[in-house]
Amino acid sequence: MAWFNKHKQIHIDKKTHLLVLDQKWHELFNNKKPSKILTLEKKLNALLKEQGKLTTESKEYYNLKKKIMQEIVDNMSETNVENEKDAFHKMEKNRRNIEEINDKLKQYEKRLDQLPMKIEQVNRELVTVTMNIFYLEMLDVRAKSQKHDKMVKKLREEIKEEIIARDETKERSDALYSFIHDVVGSDVIEQYDDYYLKGNEK
Repeated sequence: MAWFNKHKQIHIDKKTHLLVLDQKWHELFNNKKPSKILTLEKKLNALLKEQGKLTTESKEYYNLKKKIMQEIVDNMSETNVENEKDAFHKMEKNRRNIEEINDKLKQYEKRLDQLPMKIEQVNRELVTVTMNIFYLEMLDVRAKSQKHDKMVKKLREEIKEEIIARDETKERSDALYSFIHDVVGSDVIEQYDDYYLKGNEK
């Protein structure tokens, strides 16, 4: 493992994309994420889930408010002496509903304004922890790669020497066979083969 100063913290100012949405980031851990990574990942996913939920619910409340406002307009145009009392009760009910919706929307808007900064903070922390892990691993892997390069170079030299030795022995074998064949012929060579290679003494 490469040496590093655990007390020194490198500050990353650059805004990066959300790591939890990066498939390559997930794959590089090979299903072996450290506990610190898992904790931050869980925290970031929870914030993103909350943001999505609040955004969806805000739209639903806006649509509901729009619907109630339309009902108020419709009730005003349909109000007469006979249904004035009922219209008043409907008006009050709709007014209370709109107030509740407005309060809810204010809460949602406040939280939605806070979430991007919180998401960025957690993601930046996740980037920092990831960098510490991946960079040190990269140094180790690079050192191993250099070691393998040296071994491969050595093996190539050894293979090269073996090829030269093989070619030289083959040339010597061919030269000897050619000479013996020219002197005594193939019949005598076969007798020698039988004697030395097959173990048949005559």
